[in-house]
Amino acid sequence: MKKTQRRVFGLLGLAFVAAITVFAALLPAPSAAAADSTVLRVRVLGDVPDVTITDGPDSVVPSSTIPIVTSPDQSFTYINEKVDHVVVTLHYTDDDGHTTDTVIADYYANYVAGGRTIDLNLDDYGYGHYEITVTGDGQYGYDEDTLAFDYVPISIDAEQPAIDEDPIADYIYDPAKTDHAVLNVYTDEGELITALSEIPVTIGSFTSTLPFEANNMEKGWYKVEIVTYDDHNDVIATAVDRFYYDLSSTEPGTTVDIEVEQPAVDEDPIATYDYDETITDHAILNVYDDDGNLITVLSNIPVTIGVFTSTLPFGENGMEEGYYRVEIITYDEYDNMIGRDIDRFYYDLSGTEPGPGPNPDEPDVPDVPNTGLFTNLNISRADYVTTGLIIFFASAVFALLYIARKGSKRH
Repeated sequence: MKKTQRRVFGLLGLAFVAAITVFAALLPAPSAAAADSTVLRVRVLGDVPDVTITDGPDSVVPSSTIPIVTSPDQSFTYINEKVDHVVVTLHYTDDDGHTTDTVIADYYANYVAGGRTIDLNLDDYGYGHYEITVTGDGQYGYDEDTLAFDYVPISIDAEQPAIDEDPIADYIYDPAKTDHAVLNVYTDEGELITALSEIPVTIGSFTSTLPFEANNMEKGWYKVEIVTYDDHNDVIATAVDRFYYDLSSTEPGTTVDIEVEQPAVDEDPIATYDYDETITDHAILNVYDDDGNLITVLSNIPVTIGVFTSTLPFGENGMEEGYYRVEIITYDEYDNMIGRDIDRFYYDLSGTEPGPGPNPDEPDVPDVPNTGLFTNLNISRADYVTTGLIIFFASAVFALLYIARKGSKRH
């Protein structure tokens, strides 16, 4: 019996080993698994140093292999992990080929994972080619990452010198790098106007008159774009400006309203405003005294687009009681002013706000004059006038009677 049991268990063991062998033989090779996109691949990370630039400048030309920027204010962000010493170096090459290396950060992370965002003003260096390299090293090894971009000069500013005249576009670009350039005019909705597209720019010239009158353009908002190209017909950079073409009147603004009130005595005033947030890119508030003088500490107060109320910090700036004026100015994305409104209000600290009267700048004249002698009798100006007339007529009657009586005695 025991021998039979041992034989059975042995056969079961051999069958289990055979099944495992067959299953292993049926598994795909590693290369096949890698080729099959349905196979889950797991990467096991060890103590590997990592330095990565996660965010950098956006190119004004999305198709460019190297990002091209035209604004001097740029920033980039990087992360570091499992490194001790972190160094950030800026390698700059100007248009003449001169290079400069500047260390803009050098510190010890002590193997603590982290990162930084670094702001740059490229005008501190100039136009040209930039390479920013972040390196990290320590007991786990060395790693680095590099961000490269070009800073090129380009801008455009279009305006109409007078009503019913052709607009003029002034622009800036690098003629040394530019093989050719064109101007394109769009409607305010972004539709290219065929008759005003691919207008050639004379290289070395920095202004053009746009033939609006010759093409019978209607009054309204337009956008003009300059595009510069190299000798391979690759785009170097672009810039856009928005302007108003006027045929009959001054440039219109959009509706914007502001109203300011103080919720209670000795509390900060609240400005409530309304504007078209679909075309408003940014807006500011300015506070003036009642004589129209701008109050510096309360000027250029930013408005959060999509928010329609602001509390004005009068208390923390020690503003005195009195009348003030608050102005809101709205701008489009091209920094054109598109709306403006002003409201006048009284900042009350004592609960004695004067009535507006015919002229709020002058004090109200009380109905009971302060004569000094009869101040506390509460006699009005009308009482004074009536009493004076009664006394005048009574005196006149007594004088006439006296004269008549004296005349009768003589006879």
